[in-house]
Amino acid sequence: MKNNWRRGSLLVLALSSLWPFAGLAGAQTAPRKALMFYNPILTAAADPFITYTNGKYYLLYTDVSGNKSITVRSSASLATLGTAPALPVYDTGGFFESPELFQFGKLWYIYYTQYPNTVKALESDTDNPQGTYHFKATLTTNTYDADLLKMPSGALYLLSSDLNNIFIQPMSNPYTVSGGQTSIAHRDQDWEVGVIEAPNAFWHHGQLFILYSAGNYNKDNYAANALRFNGGDPAKPSAWSKLPGPLFTENPAGGIWYAGVPSAFTSPGGLDWFAYSDYNNPDGADAHRSILVQPMRFDSRNNPILGTAIPLPLSLPSGDPTAPAIPAQRIR
Repeated sequence: MKNNWRRGSLLVLALSSLWPFAGLAGAQTAPRKALMFYNPILTAAADPFITYTNGKYYLLYTDVSGNKSITVRSSASLATLGTAPALPVYDTGGFFESPELFQFGKLWYIYYTQYPNTVKALESDTDNPQGTYHFKATLTTNTYDADLLKMPSGALYLLSSDLNNIFIQPMSNPYTVSGGQTSIAHRDQDWEVGVIEAPNAFWHHGQLFILYSAGNYNKDNYAANALRFNGGDPAKPSAWSKLPGPLFTENPAGGIWYAGVPSAFTSPGGLDWFAYSDYNNPDGADAHRSILVQPMRFDSRNNPILGTAIPLPLSLPSGDPTAPAIPAQRIR
């Protein structure tokens, strides 16, 4: 998310630090333009959430222009997702942040923050994720940046932040919290200043992680890291370990300032990518925020490697209808 009292990014890495991704942008000789996409995929927007289902990507985000309606963009290709029509699905009546989209059964649910710290759930009127929605429930009145964690057992949890903590909270169904908030992370690493926020849960090869950001969203101390699930009850702090951070930083040399709020998604070919927010101008004005995407890698312990924000044209994900098949080893 965020407004003027939350956000920023840390560490200036040289462009040479982008070597792990070099094959994505330069492995092919004179690649056809159709095989590439260009960051950012959308401007005047922040706090992205992307999911891929039924042959399409769906994109939700904070509209920094002040639009009160949540919109959903959809495209079969990542190359055209940012230019797809922004279909309004619900009028929030005020400033909102960080909408996310999840399917349960035939219905869809959107979770968003009504500024400054009220998390609300919407339920779709049909099975169309770009159709209309109605208000379903208020989930919290003291946190923001909501995300859902689904466990293999079917257990469901709400993740959110109160500026100082990442909270987890059990849910009995997609629109009802059934227990209290437990802090599973707070600022305790040297680089973590300002706030801690934007939890985003994802699985990779059976291992669960929660991405998060810390710092001030429009300052150069903003960066991102991850929690690793150790097993046991996810509602207990002992179930989580914080990786040494930060795992993701800005790239001023590439014209990407204050990068953060990573949100993981799976490509059509089954590989892990993430979307994130940045500023394309260091003045920190919200009008200069934008949304970018890039691939994720993993180390020998299956921990995520996000690296540095990449400004280069990138090869489209494997399985994208305008992309060639890309072997997994090219980006792992």
